[in-house]
Amino acid sequence: MPDLFVFGGEGDYQTWKDYMTDLSGEEWASQTEFGFKSPDGKTVGFPYAVEGYGITYNKDVLKAAGIDPASLTNYDGFKKAFEIIDQKKSELGLTAVCSVAAESGQMYWSTGNHLFGYYLSGGLKRGDTTYIDQLKSGKVDAGRLGQFADFMKLLFDYSDKNTLISGTYDDQLALWAQGKTAFITQGNWIDPSLPDYNVKFGCGIAPLAFTKEEMKGVLADCPSWWAVYNKGTSIDACKAFLKELALTEEGQKCLVSDCGMISPYTTCKVSPKTPLAMSLKTYVDAGNTYSWEWTKMPEGISMNATGKLFELYAKGEIDKDGFVNMMQTAIADYVKK
Repeated sequence: MPDLFVFGGEGDYQTWKDYMTDLSGEEWASQTEFGFKSPDGKTVGFPYAVEGYGITYNKDVLKAAGIDPASLTNYDGFKKAFEIIDQKKSELGLTAVCSVAAESGQMYWSTGNHLFGYYLSGGLKRGDTTYIDQLKSGKVDAGRLGQFADFMKLLFDYSDKNTLISGTYDDQLALWAQGKTAFITQGNWIDPSLPDYNVKFGCGIAPLAFTKEEMKGVLADCPSWWAVYNKGTSIDACKAFLKELALTEEGQKCLVSDCGMISPYTTCKVSPKTPLAMSLKTYVDAGNTYSWEWTKMPEGISMNATGKLFELYAKGEIDKDGFVNMMQTAIADYVKK
């Protein structure tokens, strides 16, 4: 076993929990809300980065269309914005309003995990497990899922149809990065790819605000954590290393400047320079984030069950009621296995 090892969330925790050192007493543990905690409240996972997502937008297009990104905090705000941009597509040089890819073979992770993640925790306080608990028992909230379905329909209706139905991640990114759409359903992990497309326009992240009520935050969390092997011979050295990485200026520069990440620590004084990381950091600093409860879904559910329904909905082969009902059935059947 390595002295430090990575784990990706609840499923991995269940596999490796007997090998993890309790890190609750470490100085950094009280300076972040992103540490991974065991069921009894012990911090066992070291957070090294925060990723976040919603709907990424082209600032220049929104400005030219007269749309304030701050208005994109509910269904009605997005509907109005999509309608305005759609009417101005020609003068804005766009082929579509949105770049979304819903083909389930390759893009299930984007639809069935990331987008569906907003149904599970969008608008909720961090740690609110209401809807993920329902899902794990084989149930959904039909009213909330209906609102989510309405928003998905809105997204699909204003998306480039070829990319929506058969596009890969690279196709989706290229369409937006080349300035052909105003929005893309991806997060700050696309920052490193922007120079490849010579992106010159400003960009930011808006919430995937599917509700009629205001939703002013974005889903942001750690993609994975580091654990210290509790039977190793270098436990103290590992603790010292993690402290240096989290709390010293050199460590912060390593994580933020060299690796291009967003620090999960409130005491970090180093700011990211890439555009979407900078946008995401404003949500993190303001405490306007929702947790990634989708990582607690049964393993493989989006690949093998729910991802297909997003594709059917995008193709128009099922309507809103079909999406809601089939989603409920798919989740119930998958949980029974």
